[in-house]
Amino acid sequence: MSKFEWKPKIRNYKTEEIDINNNYANGLVKLGNIQTADHPLSNKKKNNAVKVVMASSDPLSSSSGLDPLRAGSPLPYVDPLSARLDHQPSLIITGQLNRQIGSRQKAGYLNWAYKKQKYLKKYTTDKNIPIISNIMEEEEGKVIKLEDRLKMRLDELDREEKEQDTQYMAQKDYLRHLEKLNEELKDAWNNQNDRVKSLKIVIKCSKILGRNTVPQFYPSMFVLVSEVLDTFGKLIYKRIAEKNSKTDPITGKVISKLPKNFTVHDVTEDAKEVCRNWHYKVASIRELLGRVYLEMTILSSYKFLYEGDKRLKKDLVRLAKEIRGIGDPLIANYARCYLARKGFELLPDEKDYLMILFDDFVFTQQQFEEDHFQKFLNKTGINRGQYMDLLAPPLDWILEVLGKDAGEPLFHKVLDRYQKEGKSSAIFLNSIISSFEAHLVSHAASILIYEIKQCDDSLPKHQLFKSLGEQFCVCPPDDSHKLELLNEIWKYVTAMKDIKDYISVVEVFIEFVCKSFTLKEVNILMKDLLNHLKSSGLTTFETVEEEIQNILLTVLENTDDFIKVFNLQQFLPLFDMLSTTRKVQVSKGMLKAFAKRKSATAADPVVISSLFDLAITVHDSVNALSEEFEKEEVCEALVGFVNGIDFGMALEKQLNFFTDCRRSFCMFDRINEALVIKTLNMIAKTYKFVKAQHTTKTSSFVKACVSFCHITIPSLSNLFKRTKLFVLTGQYAVMNNLLPQANALFKIAIETMNSIPRIETLPDNTVVDNTEELVSMICWISSCFVSVPGHPEQGPFYLMRGLLNLIQEYDWGTGSDAKIRLFIYTLSTLSALSQQTLPYRYTGVSSNDELFMEDDDYKEQLIAIGNTIIEKAVEEIIALGKDEDFSSKKKASSLCC
Repeated sequence: MSKFEWKPKIRNYKTEEIDINNNYANGLVKLGNIQTADHPLSNKKKNNAVKVVMASSDPLSSSSGLDPLRAGSPLPYVDPLSARLDHQPSLIITGQLNRQIGSRQKAGYLNWAYKKQKYLKKYTTDKNIPIISNIMEEEEGKVIKLEDRLKMRLDELDREEKEQDTQYMAQKDYLRHLEKLNEELKDAWNNQNDRVKSLKIVIKCSKILGRNTVPQFYPSMFVLVSEVLDTFGKLIYKRIAEKNSKTDPITGKVISKLPKNFTVHDVTEDAKEVCRNWHYKVASIRELLGRVYLEMTILSSYKFLYEGDKRLKKDLVRLAKEIRGIGDPLIANYARCYLARKGFELLPDEKDYLMILFDDFVFTQQQFEEDHFQKFLNKTGINRGQYMDLLAPPLDWILEVLGKDAGEPLFHKVLDRYQKEGKSSAIFLNSIISSFEAHLVSHAASILIYEIKQCDDSLPKHQLFKSLGEQFCVCPPDDSHKLELLNEIWKYVTAMKDIKDYISVVEVFIEFVCKSFTLKEVNILMKDLLNHLKSSGLTTFETVEEEIQNILLTVLENTDDFIKVFNLQQFLPLFDMLSTTRKVQVSKGMLKAFAKRKSATAADPVVISSLFDLAITVHDSVNALSEEFEKEEVCEALVGFVNGIDFGMALEKQLNFFTDCRRSFCMFDRINEALVIKTLNMIAKTYKFVKAQHTTKTSSFVKACVSFCHITIPSLSNLFKRTKLFVLTGQYAVMNNLLPQANALFKIAIETMNSIPRIETLPDNTVVDNTEELVSMICWISSCFVSVPGHPEQGPFYLMRGLLNLIQEYDWGTGSDAKIRLFIYTLSTLSALSQQTLPYRYTGVSSNDELFMEDDDYKEQLIAIGNTIIEKAVEEIIALGKDEDFSSKKKASSLCC
């Protein structure tokens, strides 16, 4: 006889539910026997412990451990699993356009860090670069008397550059040399006795920018030297700020420092004196170029001396005018770029000095008409177009800063200045188009198209049309003019003889046409492209494959009706021009476009068949050696395709399609998981359609669906997902009165849980404790068994005994209270099974209250199981309390409360 006798409480779930609903309606919540963390009248203590939340977006991860007796109906009848479906992030399409259209979105807009990397890659040279051999030469071994130190320092700053030998370096060596100078600058600065040397390094570096012997490399040289100048400016700013800090004389720790948004009134006189001293040192530099660059470098220190922006604005204008004294236009314009950089960092909305910089930039165009400029080009071995390309980086930056948040008057002022003195420079025009807001460019489209046709060849025409098209994609022209403007542009574009130039323009404008016109215009443009490709004389299309791929992907991404796109007369002929690798990328795009289509109607069987062939190609493009991101990309595309196929009420066709998918897409668990969920949705749809009254045909169909799930689920590698899907399928089998199948599924679920390791090491070497998730899952399954009829041969508690055996035999680890909590929880299930009326049931399915409630043996078995559970729970609590670990004793005491 058992030491304990369990007596289940008689409950009326219907009355309890009404009471709870009334309490909620009245703003009251009945706690009942719910354990609370704090007494409502006690002093609340803030719990600083970190909680580990096991959250998941997995469709099967929601297995609640709440009271099963208040769960209501176990299964909804309409699309019950859609809320559990995996999250589906947007598909990443390899090879799609690497451009973010628009002056506010395109890569590198007002981003100097991005631009400098681009310039270092683009502007290179094979020539040796001259450098002064003794640029850092020091007089060593000479004893300097104390009284001569001040005079020596002034002499070092003012000394005329001696005749120096010139050496030549390869580009790689020159880059390393400039990087070394940057490090030497930091080292010299850290040595307080060598700070004059640090100033000398910066002056010498600025002189490097005065040598334009290898113009092809000048942009890269400017980037590297400006890094040294920036470092120097930051060191000075930090030095002045530190002068304003107060330190503890004993510990040496900083006890106060300048606030983040300080004003000149917060700055001490010592800090101001240090700041003035640096300004005086820079002002004493005789050479214009070095002085201007260093003045620009220390502009940020104005904040220590002057209140407001008035003085800074004044000096920005002054420096802009001083740059006019630099004779070489390339050197001068890069100095303007540096001023625009520093000005933008300090006063991003100031425009006056920028307009001076732009006017002077335009004015330098006059020098390019003089004889000495042509002699310079001959000497350096570059042509006019190459030289103008060297001016693009500073011009782009100046106009981007000028164009930021610019209004229409400023835009037209810049455009007017270009028309009058820009010498029809394509470089200038392209920068204007790219740098200003898209709506300003679109409104002036007719003027810009005229200027493009009239400009010189310093930049190819197709580049200008591409820049204009990118702005059109962001903000198209007015509806009344956009077709007229497109036709005007295309008169010139379609006449382009070079297929690469032509297709690069199409690559941009196809997005504008998709967004602003109908598929009819899209088809016309694609037809024009196809005609150009056929008449280009190309035997293969390898040289333009990337552009064709991008064009097709753009069409797919920017249209809502995939079926109409797929049926476009010119779409598939262009697709057939691609190689197999490119076809895979476009196929992914087609699968994605099909999945996101707005129409929920059944797709054309011909289209489905074609897409299925493409899906197989995409699936077979990856293997075990493929990169993880590539596998994920393909998996997303295939899952979207599977979820997007809907045969309506032709459910048998749908199940046959799922069978074909299972056979063809065997590499990915997520696809099989999606197939199971979609199949369960079909069971729910059938159940709703027959209103729980199956015919022989519908019953056979549901049985086939359950069999499909039974066969598919074991292929999943994740044991948690496998278990949850077995249980879900079992629930749907019970709902449709397929009891033998349901018992088999629940049994496999219990066996699978026994195989789940308590401690698991993931592929990324993360160690995960599965205890709580396993506890939650067992509680969920236990609540499911309330409404599941008992086994006709093995007895009413066949499944429950199997679950209890799992709880007893599983290795929960030392000091764990999981087994005890589960024993207590299963008593709730037994309590529900002891009631005259169960809390929930399946329509049309006889549950245990109808089958066994009048059977005395049923009640005896129920009480015996309850007594055994209590006995084992008490034994486990006692054993836990005897554990020497304090946390175990605490758990045991809390379980007894």
